[in-house]
Formats: sequence, structure tokens, C-alpha cells
Amino acid sequence: KALLPALDPGFLEHSDFRDFYKFCFKFNLHGTHKTHEKDLAINLMEMVLKERIDKERIETFCSFLKTTKDPTYERMTLDQWSSFLEFCVEVKDLKKDYDEENSAWPTLIDDYVEYMENQ
Repeated sequence: KALLPALDPGFLEHSDFRDFYKFCFKFNLHGTHKTHEKDLAINLMEMVLKERIDKERIETFCSFLKTTKDPTYERMTLDQWSSFLEFCVEVKDLKKDYDEENSAWPTLIDDYVEYMENQ
């Protein structure tokens, strides 16, 4: 954790950054677990995505994760982790770019968007 904030992956193209982002998830797995506790996922996201993704998007998503009472979000999968990055890249404006009916985002992303609509 001490080294990661000093790491600047800003020079990476999106596809290379996507690989780096997945690596960060996999590298921090414990034992045979295939998921992260949400607190660890939040901390990793804040470190890895800073200056890559809109700060407000990261803050609101992390706030959603911290406040949700849904037990299915106590742990984060690699699919959810990766989908959040792609969601941030593809959906710049939630009102204009997000189309729940014609997209195939994980339920976590749909619930986050609903959370944002209720704010």
C-alpha cells in the first residue's frame, strides 16, 4: 500500500491500464479467495483509479459500497471490479449515457446508478 500511491500508471493506454487494474485485484487476493472484502476493494479502487477516473465517480461509488446494506456486496468479484472501470470509461454522464435496458452491466452497477438517481 505504501508503494502504490507513488505509482503513476497514467502513461498506460486503456488496454494496458485495464490489465494493470486486473493485476491489482488478483495480486491482492488472499489464499484461495476469488473475491475481495468490500473495504479492501474500496481502498484499492481509490489508490489505483485516482487521476484516471473522475474523482466524484470514485467517491460516489465507494460511498455506495460503504452504505449499502445488501449482503451480496460484502465481497467484490473480479467481474464487478473490471466492470466498474469499463462503466467509468463508457458512461461519462449517467443521465445521457446509461441505458439499463440495452446494457449488460452487473447488478452492482445497476444498483449504483439507482443509488445515484436517489441522491
